[in-house]
Amino acid sequence: MKNKSLILLLGLLCILQAFFIFSIFPTSKDSLNEPFLYRDHAIHYAQTLRMISFFKTGGRLSGYDPYFMAGYPSTFFDLVDNCGLFVFCLLLSPFISVAASIKTFIFFMVILLPLVLFIACRNFGLDLKHSYLAALLLIFVCNVFWFYRRLITYGTYSYLFAVFFALLAFSCI
Repeated sequence: MKNKSLILLLGLLCILQAFFIFSIFPTSKDSLNEPFLYRDHAIHYAQTLRMISFFKTGGRLSGYDPYFMAGYPSTFFDLVDNCGLFVFCLLLSPFISVAASIKTFIFFMVILLPLVLFIACRNFGLDLKHSYLAALLLIFVCNVFWFYRRLITYGTYSYLFAVFFALLAFSCI
């Protein structure tokens, strides 16, 4: 019984998080294949397109592009920050557009943040009640203070995901 209630409460956390995220994301069918072209999103979109091209032609995730930032070694330095995004988009590139795969990545990663925090809290020894409270506070604070809207608007999502997954990895030690 306890496992069923745990799964139910974790599912409710995901549903609550998805509800808030759906209020931010554009939901029309046409907007799914249109990339976010403001702030850092345009750079991430261009880097992801370049990375897919480099991988398909040379089998590597990095390469030289003379048309981007005067010969900047494209995706070489960016791999640290966006490697998860690049690999996710590369795997989905035969099936959906790059813009749709970037939006899918952001959506699922933001939904996973409260679960990652919950699991990290449990690994650090907090009881169920406090772990749920931490996840609910994350959802509440990030939505009330428009943090998710800023995250999606400014395009700094990879850093946040890296921080939360580093917290999870640290909690497993």
